[in-house]
Amino acid sequence: MAQHGLYRFTSIGRPLDPRYPTNRAVQVLMPIAALVGGGVAWFGGVDAKGIAFAALGGLLVVFGCWALGRELAPDDNPGAFIGMAFAFAAFLLRTTRVCCFRSSRCFWFVSSIGAPV
Repeated sequence: MAQHGLYRFTSIGRPLDPRYPTNRAVQVLMPIAALVGGGVAWFGGVDAKGIAFAALGGLLVVFGCWALGRELAPDDNPGAFIGMAFAFAAFLLRTTRVCCFRSSRCFWFVSSIGAPV
């Protein structure tokens, strides 16, 4: 890997190397999270801008939580994925609540997962 000027100050700015299975798994899960986040927003009747923000939010929540988990406990791969799953579930519940305020169409969806309306 070529030395970049950023490495004089920090080593956090490193790429996701797909040769490692955990990095490859995150690279697969990030677009899935974006599709799920955008789909939930679309199902709730949000406009295109809101769908794009929900998709980007899902992607960033998944990557950010995984990366933070890996930085805090580098030897605990499952811990990073468990934290990522909990953070994404919280993100989906929040996105669903926002959709419910904008559309009555997702009322039955929220009721079926047991979230308070």
